[in-house]
Amino acid sequence: MCTAWGRFIALELTDNFYVLMGFQVVGALCYPFFQNSFAKISAIWFGEKERATATTIGAISYGGGSLVGLVLGPMFVLDTDREPGNWERGKEHTKMYMLVVACIVTVLCLPTIFIFRQAPKHYPSIAAQQDAEKIEARNSGEEEEGSFWPEFRALMGNANFLLICVSFSMQTSCQAVFSTVIDEMLKPYDYSSTATSLVAVCFAGGGLISCVTKGGLM
Repeated sequence: MCTAWGRFIALELTDNFYVLMGFQVVGALCYPFFQNSFAKISAIWFGEKERATATTIGAISYGGGSLVGLVLGPMFVLDTDREPGNWERGKEHTKMYMLVVACIVTVLCLPTIFIFRQAPKHYPSIAAQQDAEKIEARNSGEEEEGSFWPEFRALMGNANFLLICVSFSMQTSCQAVFSTVIDEMLKPYDYSSTATSLVAVCFAGGGLISCVTKGGLM
């Protein structure tokens, strides 16, 4: 939420690309923490038969947010804003787009801040209760948290973990690269920015459908 408003303020007050990218980098650094929290939340809040579905829904939330952003973008920033005489108008459209995104993020985040609890009143399973008690004991200092490096070395020696890690890294890298260069790929064929966004929407939507299907099969 802070990074969303920070990007809008950076454009509104400074009009500086590097300040804008600074807030963007902060938001990107926060992404792994949110991405890794879904499995822990589902382990505490959901039963064994529901955890795979809950984790899948949480994991695809990033893609869902990207999908919404790709749909909203062409509604505010027009193709004609790229023309030299319309740059100032394009800046205003971009600022309005950032403002709307910040408002949407705020509406979604505020309930989490004020309503979301650390653990449910009634645990869905004994395993969920045990996981919650371990987390509470570590937070209170009653139980020592495992050392990072021994656990890290154990993971690096696990072939299954490395296979999943490499495949996920390749998938994430391909998605990031494709989202970045898609406009340059389609520009020689005289596609508009709106058409480019629609192609990206299809790309992200296909990924979401695939995640939901695989999550259901698991």
